[in-house]
Amino acid sequence: METRFDGRAVGARKALVVGIDGYSGRHAPLECCVNDATQISGLLAEEEYGFEVTTLTEEYATRPAIMRWAAEARSSRSELVLFYFSGHGVATDLGTYLVTADNAMYDEGIEIQKLITVLAGDQEARHDTLVLLDCCHSGVGVTLDETQSGTRPISNDDLRVNFANERAIAVLAASLSSQVAWEQKNHGHGVFTYHLLQALYGEAADHEGFVTINSIYEVISRNMSQLVSDRERQKPVFRAHVPGRLVLAAGMTPCLAPPVPEATLRQLEQEGQQMLDAFLQFKMQYGSAEWRNSGYELACRRLELIYQWFEKRAALTGMLSLPGFRQSRETLNRYRTELGLVETDMRIKEGVLSRQIGTGGFGTVWQVDDRDSGTSIAYKIYHTQEMQDATKVKRFTNGYQAMTLLSHPNIVKVHRFSSCPVGFTMDYIEGANLRDLEPKFSLDGPAVLVLLIDIAEAVKHAHDHDVIHRDIKPENIVCRLSPEARQVPFLTDFDLAWFSTRTQTATQHAIGVIAYAAPEQYSAFNAKASGAKTPALDVFSFGQLLYFCFTGKDPDPVDLSRNLETLQREVKGIGSNEFVRQIGGLYKDSTEWHPGDRIQSFEEVLNRLRRIQAELENTDTDIRLSEDSFLSELIYQLTRDPREPGDPSFISHSGNWIVHLAWHTKLWRKETTPALVIEFTPQGRIGLENVSNEQMRRVLNERVNNKLRHHKPFANLRKGNRGAYQVFVEFGPVTLSRNGIEPVAGAIRSTLEALDG
Repeated sequence: METRFDGRAVGARKALVVGIDGYSGRHAPLECCVNDATQISGLLAEEEYGFEVTTLTEEYATRPAIMRWAAEARSSRSELVLFYFSGHGVATDLGTYLVTADNAMYDEGIEIQKLITVLAGDQEARHDTLVLLDCCHSGVGVTLDETQSGTRPISNDDLRVNFANERAIAVLAASLSSQVAWEQKNHGHGVFTYHLLQALYGEAADHEGFVTINSIYEVISRNMSQLVSDRERQKPVFRAHVPGRLVLAAGMTPCLAPPVPEATLRQLEQEGQQMLDAFLQFKMQYGSAEWRNSGYELACRRLELIYQWFEKRAALTGMLSLPGFRQSRETLNRYRTELGLVETDMRIKEGVLSRQIGTGGFGTVWQVDDRDSGTSIAYKIYHTQEMQDATKVKRFTNGYQAMTLLSHPNIVKVHRFSSCPVGFTMDYIEGANLRDLEPKFSLDGPAVLVLLIDIAEAVKHAHDHDVIHRDIKPENIVCRLSPEARQVPFLTDFDLAWFSTRTQTATQHAIGVIAYAAPEQYSAFNAKASGAKTPALDVFSFGQLLYFCFTGKDPDPVDLSRNLETLQREVKGIGSNEFVRQIGGLYKDSTEWHPGDRIQSFEEVLNRLRRIQAELENTDTDIRLSEDSFLSELIYQLTRDPREPGDPSFISHSGNWIVHLAWHTKLWRKETTPALVIEFTPQGRIGLENVSNEQMRRVLNERVNNKLRHHKPFANLRKGNRGAYQVFVEFGPVTLSRNGIEPVAGAIRSTLEALDG
């Protein structure tokens, strides 16, 4: 691609659109920025906007190219100069920069304030200036050399507008300084740019058909605020000096409603209060027995309608500025909270609350019985004491939304959601959770593997639908005993779930049980924890769950090496060396501290679990083994220490002897066959009391010969001829299968018994 600055006819409006995905080295690559730039360019060039657009992407988006365009645009006598950037933004001690393709240490690209100054021109300039910045990750993806310090995200103060005259100068950026500007991969855009495009396509057209910078900000801010609660959402930053209004398009189909008259707002305020007063009178007519039998259910339905009315009116411009309306919303929230205080025998739409069956960080679960049909469901009600925590309420809602997206035999199915009280119904699973089931003690090794495979398939299904669970732990897996007497697991509690389309962040008060949470969940309580949104997070938690299932203990959240040793020690009696080695390898690769070093998908987790299952179920002792695999299994039989193939030595249980195994060939019954030479070397000086060295050698050799009589004709002693005492035992022929392991192991055990006395 080439960009030409060839002095062609001056347009009334000029725009430079920049998008960079292909960062390398010091900055992480991005995925959606070039597409952002392409879409913005095409839209601005349409007749409704009428911009003469220059587009710079990838390696062409350099500092000289951008600054040259800016200098020429400000002197072009245009009425409006627009600059759009999608890429990395970073702030350092040296300044706040848009990171260009030609960035270098101490020269990240273009300083934002300098760019604004160049675009706006001097006091004689008469054009308006608009700067739109979608700085993906706000510098979080940067990996700087240790010699460069003091980096920080772009702050609000970095977006200064210091021009006070009749010209309009406005800057609209994607997120606050403490937040990441996320990419919305399923749409192929940054979150900010996606909503910017919707605004430009007409959603920001006011009641007169004008698209202004203010209406664009209103639409973007409103739509982004609906993604998650106020404390979590990515909040756009708007800085402007706009005398009158800055119009980008006119004559479009009106989309935004006209301002609501003050009298109408006051009338709605009064109407809301009257509805709440009527609800209170409705509640007071019931006695305790009638309330449980019918009043509670009717109150929930009535308050649900009132809640929906308030939510719709709250979206009207100016409504939330009325003190009476705000107070009514507080009263409404109190009534919703009161409905969350339930007791046994209360009736809801689906039946009667029979017993509380569990509680967690977000809510309490009740069993609800339909006494006519004899069926039961579960009803999860959000904690009433935390109704003021909008962030947590939204997470609870997210959990329900996540589960509605999923349909899998090992994921609990959800049904009705209610806002009064906040809760939802779901399938009732009769059985214990994994912690109470204690698979280590209640299931054998093959059954534990089947259980883990079922769980992994459920998590993979969630990931295939862009849902990350983020809270995989024993309490969130409930097991039902099938008619075939098999424990069938069900994944539940998606309260911390994150969607690829959301901008949710990890917080300190809701990160799952720390023993199962990935390090990136609890090592950074801010919006920069982008690693907390990847499948690798659930992979870590699954690895810790695997540890629990085989050991019966919670894993150490930090000492992962010790966990690995404990796990392999616990599973030694279940299967072969290869089984133990593969289990350990899966745990290690699942629980690497850095997310990028872990297994990246549950497809790989499942593939490895199935290989482990095949190894465990392999009872065919005649299958041929390679020489390396044979030695690994042989050493495992002798030491119960899992080995990687290719390590042919071990230390005896007594610690006195190093045993080394080497292959050679032997003529046996006129055929060349594999054989082993087994070398026993003392760890230190050996000796028998009051016996000379020569006599000691003779005594030990006799002991070994006597022990090996039971293993002849396959095992034979070879005397060493070195200065230090060594014993060489030849065993052959060797059958290279599992059947052939025990005869060799028996000969080695007998030799060590003789040597240790």
